[in-house]
Amino acid sequence: MSQADRLAALDWDSLLPRLRLYAQKLYGQYGMSHQPGVPTPDDLVYDAVDAAYSGRCTWPEDLLAFVFFCGAIRGIASNALTRHYAVPAGDAVEPPGPDLGDPPAFLHAQIRDCLRGVDNQRSKTTVEAQYVNER
Repeated sequence: MSQADRLAALDWDSLLPRLRLYAQKLYGQYGMSHQPGVPTPDDLVYDAVDAAYSGRCTWPEDLLAFVFFCGAIRGIASNALTRHYAVPAGDAVEPPGPDLGDPPAFLHAQIRDCLRGVDNQRSKTTVEAQYVNER
């Protein structure tokens, strides 16, 4: 099954809140909240999804989606901090990869709703419970 097919088959309603919780945790651990100009947790999640759809991140078939996206989020956060501290103003060069196109329109809406924090407290509690149960 191709990466595009596996991405299309994901349960985004379940995955996105968990990724957002992970990005928020990572954001705090990296001390990114005190750094102007670095991506927000919502940006990290969106960039990870975009990287998967654009082909910049290749999803190994034997890796769970949550683990894959957490690695992508961690890499994006690390790269953002490296650029923030080490690179003078300028554009970063992205390596070429197979372009799988933009994420489907329905996914944009799901990401937007998730990242808006619709019923955020209930979602956070549910996501935390799911995360604990999976460990």
